[in-house]
Amino acid sequence: MQNTVEENTEIIPPLQSKTVKVVANVFLLKSCSVLLAVILHFTIDHFYGPEGVGAFGLYMSVITITGLLASFGFGNAALKLSGAVGSDQELASVQSAYNMMLRLTSVAAGVCAVFVLFSAQKMSEVFLDDPYKAPVFYCSALAILPFALLEVSSEMIRGRGKTNLYMIFKETGLWLAAAPVLIFLLVSQYGYLSPIVSHLVAVLMFSVVAILVVQELLKPAEEVEHPNSISISNLLKLSLPMLMSKGLLWAGFWIDILIAGVFMGGADIGIYLVLDRIAAFGKQVSYSINVYVAPRIAYHFQQKRLKHLEKLTKDSVRYSVWILAPIMIILAIVAKPVLG
Repeated sequence: MQNTVEENTEIIPPLQSKTVKVVANVFLLKSCSVLLAVILHFTIDHFYGPEGVGAFGLYMSVITITGLLASFGFGNAALKLSGAVGSDQELASVQSAYNMMLRLTSVAAGVCAVFVLFSAQKMSEVFLDDPYKAPVFYCSALAILPFALLEVSSEMIRGRGKTNLYMIFKETGLWLAAAPVLIFLLVSQYGYLSPIVSHLVAVLMFSVVAILVVQELLKPAEEVEHPNSISISNLLKLSLPMLMSKGLLWAGFWIDILIAGVFMGGADIGIYLVLDRIAAFGKQVSYSINVYVAPRIAYHFQQKRLKHLEKLTKDSVRYSVWILAPIMIILAIVAKPVLG
């Protein structure tokens, strides 16, 4: 037992020892992701106008909401399960649970994709006022499965303490991978679907690579013949409450674009989305802190180390205030000159 705790401590180091460095790395990667997203949206606006930005925003809304629903909250369940393992038996058990998550997510994502596929024509009329833009939702249907699998796999990577790798899979890497595909499609004059197809290709590629990475991270040093398995009912008991919390949270982040699509045109959605991306720079501190702290919360809770958990919470709040205060001041000073 002592060896397991020591090994886990190496995987999940104390907050105070590496917090500033890790949070700074996460903040940098996340900020790069937001910057790349802003550049992408301005590029789309330049080539295809606000209507093109609106179409891309609706594509992202559909795959985010349906992908999270299809994953049943398994992303956070994966984070909790993988955050406090060390022995070969525990690794094998988590690997078995991860494979079950992939199977269940694939079935649910397939159902969601079929629904979007057959509703594409109607969704195009309702959200874009143009029945001929149904291909936006055809692409969305194709992206739901890999997006849902990437959600589960990336959280498993975060649970193993690979914070920078998680950020690459979850955020920055997607935009970087989409860039060369987008450039090729723009040069080929593929049309307003160019950014959507480029993102779809990046999601497909990253979902496959993330699954391979997780399998490697969960590989026991020695083969375990009969790993302890987690039943579907127990897995759902763990994941569904997290689906209700995180799923509703992310749905709230993206459903406004769908609502805007019902009451406004595609151009108005594009303008709204560009402004939202600019505002996203102010949200990165709390996100960066959470990316680093969440697996440590799972670890200390699993080990019943309540004093460590209390100190972790206080430290994370203190660092959030210290980092966020100067950023808010800078944004307040430069907001008017930037926005005119």
